[in-house]
Parts: sequence; structure tokens; C-alpha cells
Amino acid sequence: LSAPACFFCLAHDNPIHRLTAWRVGPKMQEIDLNQAHYVRLLFLRRNALETVLRYELRFLSSLITATVTLREGSASLEFALQVDWNELPVREQYIPQLSFRVPTSGGKDSTMLCDIPYGVLERQQVTHDVPCLSYIAVPDGDRAVALMADTKYGFRCAGSCAAVTLIRSAYDPDPYPDRGIHNIRLAVTVAKREALPRLSALMQHPVYAVSTMAHEGTLPLSGSALTVEGGAVSCIKPAENGRGIAVRVCDLAGKDTVAVLRPARRPSAAYMTDSNECHPCALPVSPDGAVKAPLPAFAVVTVVLEM
Repeated sequence: LSAPACFFCLAHDNPIHRLTAWRVGPKMQEIDLNQAHYVRLLFLRRNALETVLRYELRFLSSLITATVTLREGSASLEFALQVDWNELPVREQYIPQLSFRVPTSGGKDSTMLCDIPYGVLERQQVTHDVPCLSYIAVPDGDRAVALMADTKYGFRCAGSCAAVTLIRSAYDPDPYPDRGIHNIRLAVTVAKREALPRLSALMQHPVYAVSTMAHEGTLPLSGSALTVEGGAVSCIKPAENGRGIAVRVCDLAGKDTVAVLRPARRPSAAYMTDSNECHPCALPVSPDGAVKAPLPAFAVVTVVLEM
């Protein structure tokens, strides 16, 4: 990091382009809310598993309650936000916008890594938002500083400052589109480039624990419904024919390979299809239930496993 980071910024953008729900104008004013307004600490808890800090930040007519968590052994600093947003635009004058910013020590001319469907795209830094599925990262050698979000998709990086737009109150066609309570999860992490997709997936889809009573059972102490080697899983869904599951596997490394799928139960049949699950091509099922499917470089294949 190159400066105090993980702060909220309130900006007023110019509605000069009109169509304000879709077009973001140049910034006329930007305020670091954590510096300009009182931050009230609600509690701080430390134990062997995690450190948790919660604070609230009041500004104008709105309130941010941020719960910041650093778990033992984790590479990510997590933010759980509840934003009571009541900022309104002034027609033909300005549109309020809330963002979260992380200044990094990467070079000002460095690139940014953007999480896109089926891969990661390296872009030049820009002064406007670009769409990303879950994160933007600023490279620093073989590592990168990444900013991740669970439900926000407008990211930017200018001057090596990573940012994500959280809320923006346009006024047309809807005069009050974002007013009310927003629950948002963010994370900031430093990791090697190849680890970022996995860390983002963990942040997007946390593992939940369920407590139960001691009892007899037939299942092993650990297991998996499906393991995949040689590719990344982008989707698991019920098959369109209703007789199993469809798994979409993609290659992110740019190399021809073979994807090996091992469901928990041996499938009765397996085949590759197109994205509409038509034109099936049968795949052999090994005695241990493994299914192998050819996976060309940067391709996406659909494998249907009938159970």
C-alpha cells in the first residue's frame, strides 16, 4: 500500500452526458469520508481464530457500518458492510456516488488484472469503471494487491489506486434507484497472480459449517460431491434432460489438456454437449467413476453426467 487505504470516498459526478443511470460523468468533487467525518469504534475482539473490528461512519444523511475481519492464516482482510444510503441527486447539477479505495504501491503505469468470464484479462489502467466479475488486482512482480467484491461489478484503477463503485444515485429513469439499506462484502488480499481466482471464489462462496449431534453413519469423515482436475469449473447445474448434472469446465492456462471429472457416485453415462446440451458425444466412464473430456486451450466444454 502506498497510502492509508481501505477508505470510503463520496464523489459528485457531473451529469453532463445525461442518461445518468448508464453514463458516468467526470468527477467534480471527491471526499475521503474516513478522514472528513467521525469514525466511531463499536467493538474490537481478538482471539486465536480472528481479529474483528466494527465501526460506524456517519456522513450527511447516510450511515456506513463496517465489520472488518482478519482470520488466522487468511490472506484476505474482509469487510462486511451495511450502508444506509440516503443521498439524493440534484437534477442537472450532480450525482452522488460511494466507492471503496485501496491505493497500492504498484507503478502508475502498471497494468490491472480483471476477473472476466472464463479468465483474467490484463488491461491498461484507466480513469473510468470497467466491468469485472469479482475483483481487480494491481500487479507487483509475481504478486498482486487485489480488491474483491461479492455483488459489485464496476471497478477501476488509476494511478495504481484500485477502487470499486458501491452505490450511485442516478436520477433517470428512476429518480431514487439506490435509496435504502445495502449489504455488501469486500476483501483486500495480497497473493500470487495464479492464486487470485481461488481466493476470489472462496470469498464469493464461503464454506458453511453445520453443527449436528453425534450419531452413526455410513459416509466417510470427509468427501467431495465432485472433483475436477485439468480445468476450472465455471458452472454446475441440473442437466436439461433431468437425468443428472451438467458441468461446464474451462481452461485458464492457454494449454490443450484433458479434464478429469470424478463425481462422488459413479455415473451411469457421460457425454459432451454444446452449451445448449444438444448434440451429445459419449464419453467413457472408468470403473472408478472418472470421466475424461478433452479441453482445448481457453475453451469451455459442457459435460453431462447421468446418475
